[in-house]
Parts: sequence; C-alpha cells; structure tokens
Amino acid sequence: MRYPKIKLQSMDHREPFSAETTQQFGSCLRILARLPLFGLVLLAGCNAMSNVLPNLTPNFAWVYRIDIQQGAVLTQEMAAQLKPGMTREQVRFVLGSPPVTDVFHADRWDYPYTMQKRGGEIERRNYTVLFESNRVKSFGGDPLPSEKEFDQKVGTTVEAPASPPPRAF
Repeated sequence: MRYPKIKLQSMDHREPFSAETTQQFGSCLRILARLPLFGLVLLAGCNAMSNVLPNLTPNFAWVYRIDIQQGAVLTQEMAAQLKPGMTREQVRFVLGSPPVTDVFHADRWDYPYTMQKRGGEIERRNYTVLFESNRVKSFGGDPLPSEKEFDQKVGTTVEAPASPPPRAF
C-alpha cells in the first residue's frame, strides 16, 4: 500500500516548500536541539578539569575563595590542662563544649577540626576525651599546634604598633 505524499505549505499557503528547504530546516533543528547538551558537556568538563588539574585551568580574578574553618580550635596549651579524673564541667571549661556528641557513646566527646585555606588542601584533626563515671579516663588524638603556630597558620595575629599613634586634638 502506498501512502500519499504530503506537500508542506508555506505560511501564506500559496506555494509548497521545496525539498531542499525542508531538509535545511530539519538539519537546523537537529543542530539547535544539540546546543544545550553541548553547553552542559563543556561546563561539566571545565569543573572536572579545575578539580583534577588546578594549576592548568584558568584562575579567574573575580572568583574569591574564602578560608573555611570548622569545628573546635584546640591547642597544645589547652590539652596540657587536661588531667585524668577531671569532671565533665572542668573539661567543658578547658576545651569548650564538644561540637560532636553521640547519644550512643555518651562517655565520648569528640572535638573535630577542619581547615581549608582558599580552596587548597583540607587539614583535618580530631581530639577525643573518654569518660568513665563522669570523670576523664583518657584523652588524645591528632597532634595539636601551639597557640602561636595556630595564629600564624590562620593569620589572626595582630602586631602592636611600636609607639602609640599621635593624639588628635
């Protein structure tokens, strides 16, 4: 059985489209339909390349990356004040409230800390305090920096001026 040929009409219904015009219109539609997919592939590729090869991808001046600091800041001086037998309140006074408490391990306080400087590598530390009968049984974790080392790393040290500023009258 043969199907009848359908003639496409132009908008003003006076003359039919030629086969060449119809073919060009179809190829344009196929190209336009693929453009969004092509754009998404390009964007995904740029993001993947920036994670894999950060030195080879362009560093745009308008992208500002902040330092991300999360968790409890603990120093060697703070940890040196811990002694076995201290109460929970004493530990809370010395180290601060633990950011992570576990209802299934009520006798364990974890003090995690992470720091990422402007999109660089992530530094992770964890310090744990274990209790027995509401008294410190043991404590320890990753090596802690001194207060001076921490201030230098984070950049919070403020230098005092050599002489006081002149007074304004």
